[in-house]
Amino acid sequence: AKTTAGTLMLLASSPSRLADLTVTSFQNGTANLTWTPSPEKSVVRYRVAYESRAGKRGELSVTTPRATIPLLPSGATVSVRAVTDRGLEGWDWARVVVP
Repeated sequence: AKTTAGTLMLLASSPSRLADLTVTSFQNGTANLTWTPSPEKSVVRYRVAYESRAGKRGELSVTTPRATIPLLPSGATVSVRAVTDRGLEGWDWARVVVP
């Protein structure tokens, strides 16, 4: 019961899943992405991770609800989640596939 209660408390205090993750442009291997800002006031940054079908992986951190990822192949998956000022990360990634 204590483990379940602790898990529920952690999920309740973590940022929610981000909405509207979109690839706004993709030219010459550079992808520009945007998403709706997290509604939680304590969010200070966003963790952006990407992985291509060939296995190329990378990660970056941004403080605004947009990111630019260079040298990204078509078909790569980009995932984003919010991070609070206490280091708590969102419990679920928002995902999009680069066209």
